[in-house]
This record gives sequence, structure tokens and C-alpha cells, in this order.
Amino acid sequence: MNPILLDAARRDLQDQDAADPYNPRMAEIHLTRRQKRLQAELDMIFARVGLDYWDLEDTEPQWRTARLEVIRREVIRGEVVSQYTLIDEQLGSAVSRYMFDNEKFMKLWRTKRFERFNYFILEKMSLMEKLAFVKDAFTVPKAIASDIEAINAMRNALAHAYFPENLRAHRAKHKKTRRLVGPHYKGIDIFTIDGIDRFLDDAGDVVQFLITGIRRKKRRSKSAAPALPSPAPV
Repeated sequence: MNPILLDAARRDLQDQDAADPYNPRMAEIHLTRRQKRLQAELDMIFARVGLDYWDLEDTEPQWRTARLEVIRREVIRGEVVSQYTLIDEQLGSAVSRYMFDNEKFMKLWRTKRFERFNYFILEKMSLMEKLAFVKDAFTVPKAIASDIEAINAMRNALAHAYFPENLRAHRAKHKKTRRLVGPHYKGIDIFTIDGIDRFLDDAGDVVQFLITGIRRKKRRSKSAAPALPSPAPV
């Protein structure tokens, strides 16, 4: 969820009836048949993957806290990977625009040349390799590049380890409880509202820059050729 939607969701929760402040159900609004089917399908999907945090009736009381914490982790993990994927896509688009002189992608996809470029070159590039190319070809602020590197590191931790807090780079204990705490993004536990807020703020800035702010580096002017030495007098 992007920061705008997250803020809207917060306001909705605050405006709900105090007797049921965490009710995730939408208010009674008019929905089309397709929208109702999609909503019902989402309910089934969330239940099937165990993310229906509003339904705790079948969970034993002693396990409810643990289940809610697991759901929180999985939602945040999914969003981190999603934002990483979006940034990777935008970096790839920047590489393509540079290589194909800003041609429209719909037109390019009709050509074998562009297909081959995507299948055999772009798809094999990691996010960090795309970033290195973009930094060389475009003007990228250090803050943006640093955020991309931090986002990449956090995605790797969450995508490659089910318990990322056990990774050497992220292993830390709470000062008071001595319990392992989640991996930190810029000093904040990613599995908290403050942590995901900071992550989404940075990811939003990066995507915004890659879509609207990125510019090619200016070409260096070729220096004049050195003058040939005059012939020695005879």
C-alpha cells in the first residue's frame, strides 16, 4: 500500500465506531456486481492464505497474539517485495529508454530487437546492475541511489530468510527484553508501523524520481584536437 492509501486507511479506522474500531469491513456503499464478486474473492483469498486478521473465532485465545503478529509480518514482507519489484521495473524502463532513444514501449515490443534485448539482457540484470547503469547514464542524486540500495538490502533480507532477524546483518536484541527484534530499515524495525512508513516514504520518493525526475547526463564537449607541432626550421 502506498503512503496515501495508508493515511486514508488510518483516517477510516479513526472514524469508525469506537465500539468496533478495527472493523475492516467497508461501509455500506453501492458496489457493482463485479466489485462485489471481487470483494468476496478477496475475502476468500485472505482467508485461504491466513491473512484474515479480523476472524479470530477459530483461533485459541493463547495463539491470537502470535497469529496477528505473523499476519503483520507477512503483509509487510509482501509490500517490501512489491515496492522493490516496482523500482526494479522503473530502473529497467530507464535502461530501455536510454538504449532505444525514448521510443514508445508499445511500438518497441513489436520488434524482435527489443524482445531480444529484454529476454537476453535486461531480464538477466539484477536491480543493482540496473542501478549502476542508470547512475552512469543519468543524473541520480546520492540520496535516491542510497535509498535504492537500502530498499534492495531490506528486500533481500525479507525475501531470502523467513526469519530475517536471524541474519548476521540484522541480528539484534531488544535492550530491555533481550528478545530478537525484526530487521531494521534505517534504524527502525521494519515490522512496525514506523518502519513500514519510513520504507514506503523512501520507496515513493524513488519511484516518483524514476518516473518524473530522471534526466540524462549532459554530453561532455569534445576538446579541440591538439595542434600539430610546427616543423623544425631547415
